[in-house]
Parts: sequence; C-alpha cells; structure tokens
Amino acid sequence: KPGFIESYATVFSRRHTRPLIATILFTSFSFFCFLTAVPFVYIQYFGANEQMFSVLFGLNVCLLMLANTVNSRVVTRVGPEVMLKIGLGGALVFATALCTVIFLELGLWPAVLCIGPLMASLSLVSTNTDAMIIMQFPDHSGTATAVTGTLRFGAGALAGPLLAWCY
Repeated sequence: KPGFIESYATVFSRRHTRPLIATILFTSFSFFCFLTAVPFVYIQYFGANEQMFSVLFGLNVCLLMLANTVNSRVVTRVGPEVMLKIGLGGALVFATALCTVIFLELGLWPAVLCIGPLMASLSLVSTNTDAMIIMQFPDHSGTATAVTGTLRFGAGALAGPLLAWCY
C-alpha cells in the first residue's frame, strides 16, 4: 500500500492532470482573495454601508448556489469539460468587464453586476476541475480528492497574507 508521498506523487505525475491542478490553484486563490477583499471593496472602496454589504455578499452567495445547482443539472448532459469551458469563458468575460468598470470608475452597481457572475463562473471552474481530476483516478479517487482539497485550501491560505502584503 503506497504511503502519503507516493499517493500524492501519483496524482502529480500524470501530465494531463497538471493543467487541472494549476486551474484549482488559481481558482481557489481567486476565490479566497474575493472573500478576503470583498469587505474592503464594497465598504471602503465603493462606500457601501454594512447593511448593503450584507445584501451584496448574500447576492454573491446566492449566485454561487445557483451556479452549482445549474451545474449539477447540466453537467450530466454535456460533461464536465464543457462546463469547465463555460466557467472559464464566463470568468474571462466578467473579470475583463470588472477591470473595465474599475478603470472607468463606473461605480458600485456595475461592479456588482461583474463580481457576482465572476464568482459563479469560478464555482463552475472549481467544481468541474475537481470532477475531471477525480475521473482520472478511479482507483485512487480518495487520494485525488485529498490532493485537490489540500491544494484548494493551501492556495486559500496564501490569499490573505499576500493581499495584506500588497496593501
């Protein structure tokens, strides 16, 4: 029975898994950056009060839940690869739109209309990337799940300190 290091090495050794692993790292880092920075963005940068922040944060959570619900119903018909591409496309579109909104100083509501769908897109990316990695290791699905979880929260643990360092 392989040990911890050997099991993890099995997952990392597959060439086709590495881009998916990178995707997990970047998606998780982005999501945790959002969680860390969103109070500053909504309250300090845009001037929303605490009640409005709660509503906006709740809206983001609702969009994440909606994205996961839609994914669970559609992925069985089109597959995780298609849903991953949809998520990546959405993330690219909404991240570009958000950068444009910030650059042009268009205000809170245009930013909200970009941030919510961006986070929902990242949820699609994350969920389907996990599924695609686990599908590559039918005999080691527990190990593959452990690797993705470790990477996800490891990347998330870096988000706060790196954002604090940038301020």
